[in-house]
Amino acid sequence: MRKILLAIGVLLLCVPLSANDVRNLALGRLSLLAESELNRLDMYYFGQNPAGLLRSAPVTFSDNEFEFDYSSEGDALSDYAYLETYATGYGHVGASKSFDQWAAGQPIPNELLEFMPIPWSALGYSFRPYPSRPLGFCWRSRTAGAATAVSGSWSHGEDGVPVRRLTVNTPQISIVRSGSFGSVDYGIEGAAFDFMAAGPHTRANLIGPGVRAGISAPTEAFTWGLSARYYHPFFDAAIPFWSDTLNGNALEASGALLLLPAETLKLALRGGYKWVKVENLSFISPWAGIRTAYDPPQGPVVAGLEATWGDVHTSYSDFGYDEKHDSLGLGGGIGVRAEGYFGGVEAHYSTIGSRPFDAHSAGTLVLQVGGEAAVGTAVVRAGYARSSTRWASGSSSPPTHWFTGGFSMNLDGLKLDVAYNLTRRSATDWEHLLCFALRSNLSGVYTGE
Repeated sequence: MRKILLAIGVLLLCVPLSANDVRNLALGRLSLLAESELNRLDMYYFGQNPAGLLRSAPVTFSDNEFEFDYSSEGDALSDYAYLETYATGYGHVGASKSFDQWAAGQPIPNELLEFMPIPWSALGYSFRPYPSRPLGFCWRSRTAGAATAVSGSWSHGEDGVPVRRLTVNTPQISIVRSGSFGSVDYGIEGAAFDFMAAGPHTRANLIGPGVRAGISAPTEAFTWGLSARYYHPFFDAAIPFWSDTLNGNALEASGALLLLPAETLKLALRGGYKWVKVENLSFISPWAGIRTAYDPPQGPVVAGLEATWGDVHTSYSDFGYDEKHDSLGLGGGIGVRAEGYFGGVEAHYSTIGSRPFDAHSAGTLVLQVGGEAAVGTAVVRAGYARSSTRWASGSSSPPTHWFTGGFSMNLDGLKLDVAYNLTRRSATDWEHLLCFALRSNLSGVYTGE
């Protein structure tokens, strides 16, 4: 049980240093230099505040790149809507070479990892939360003073261990509405997911309805935002070593601040507090993060820095368990770009400490390199990443290697991105991950009439 709860502490750390978009995955899993929609420093994506939807820039297409239109009509950006499908497949490289997990949208809801990870640890620990966008199918529109986004996703997977063969299905839906009262924006999101796991001797169901609300206000020098979200998990399980029905409460309050000290420099800060109480199990976690980006419009050099911190207190009275984990993440990178070309390198170092069990402390170093080049109307991408972990006891885990590649191309109004990762965890443990996103731009310009 101690190892399970330690894994929970790792999953509850504040902000993972990882790629989460098809372009990033193809570029050696770069997460700071290769800007994607999820990597933007705005109130909606970085701040995770629904009020930021109103001013989050719409999507446009160019010949070789997927861009973002920051032009505005008055105080609000242009109307737009777009449709996106995102799919992933994950499996082991072996005799069958089959994918045993697939998803349209996000395979494992964030709330399952952040607010109620017991079923994840107890039932599906070998299910890896491989990177994916939080939106599977998205429709978004904007009027002069309001914006709406509707998204849904579905995932399916099978545990690779024959003795514990499990199938998992996870539907999810989210509706976001953002508007404004004068200079203050507001936003509210209603969301729900259903985690359904079944096996020969196992059954589990977790329903997670919740709501998130936020306010935000832009000024000439900065934008501030405050948000809070609440989930109420309903967990019912029947497994060989545990059968129970649990209900609880999960709450997070957070704030974000976006600074623009210069046209080429951006600075974004986030911080918050998570609290989870499910029967006799509780998690308490303050966290914070900061990111800065140097991105001159016409300059050949781009750079990025990131730092994150989190502290998780886990208490489970039924097992007499009480432990704390603190974490620190540092990352930086530099890249060079020219017309039709981009290349960059990043380094990330993260630590996790366990109190009072200091032997569980560990440090992980990740090195990443990636590049892309325009070839006709397509963009070809490739990269490599390596991760190594050293424990406080002096032992080291085998390094993990990622070999990545992919491409992007426009298909008469459609944008197709494909990424493939071959992961080597040991001499006999190889995995493959295939992701693609197909986007249709349905933009229309708002004239204010």
